[in-house]
Amino acid sequence: MDLRQIEMVVAVVDQGGISRAAQALGIAQPSVSQAVRKLEDELGVALFRKSGRSVELTDAGSAFEGPARAILRGVATLEATVAAHREVAAGVLRIGTLPTLAATVAAGVIATFRRRHPAVTVQIADERRPPRLLDMVADGRCELAFSEYPTRRPGLVSVPLGRQELVAVLPPGSAAPAKRGIPLADLVALPLVLAQPGTSVREQLTAACDEQGLTPWVAVEVPQREAIVPLVVGGAGATVAPPEQAQEAAAAGAVISPLDPPMWRELSLIHPDRDLSPAAAAMLAIARQASVAATGMLVPGA
Repeated sequence: MDLRQIEMVVAVVDQGGISRAAQALGIAQPSVSQAVRKLEDELGVALFRKSGRSVELTDAGSAFEGPARAILRGVATLEATVAAHREVAAGVLRIGTLPTLAATVAAGVIATFRRRHPAVTVQIADERRPPRLLDMVADGRCELAFSEYPTRRPGLVSVPLGRQELVAVLPPGSAAPAKRGIPLADLVALPLVLAQPGTSVREQLTAACDEQGLTPWVAVEVPQREAIVPLVVGGAGATVAPPEQAQEAAAAGAVISPLDPPMWRELSLIHPDRDLSPAAAAMLAIARQASVAATGMLVPGA
């Protein structure tokens, strides 16, 4: 028994006769007749009986039909799966990400993608300003971007990835904050070490202060994100940071506190509202399935 014989038998069932099956398959009628007879000889049973100008399944043929169709569906699924991997087999995928996401959410998704598609080169564009990330996806410089907030920009689609809590980071030796956390008004009365305006955490803090009519005391404004933790640990001021940056600071002796009320940032994967390359589609599927909540840095339901 071979796959071609099974395909011909199912075609005879679907078309109601050998002649019509041969026409549908684009082959000569004798080829179909011979294949059916050969299979019946191998099985030792008749699969069809004549009924006027058409044929009908015998009891044995009816029993054969279901498993035969299952085999053909399985083969079709296998071929589609292999074809999808073949399409993603090589090439370059360029994505954008905020620096604070590059080492967490984006890193996990990219690592999984690379394990599944090792021949694809991933190029990461590091951009600190969320609007510029959107520009990079919109103009085609990147196919995907890990960023904050859903976007309503025409031509772009946001896939929610969860939300991330921002926390206060205080210099070593600072008084332990209340259990509920430090009020925003108390935090921004302290000297702060912040990234430049337009960067993600800075903009979120500014928006929260505007809502409460507060003006933060920016004592040190630094363009290098990597310098923030050393400056806080050295006593230059406090800051607001995402979890991975706060963990780094805590390991160096800084005091970590939630904010009261809590401050969250929504995380999204942005892609253009058009057909994606096979590689981008594969990474998008991985991002959708990623259990980012397991890291303790995100909670689902954003």
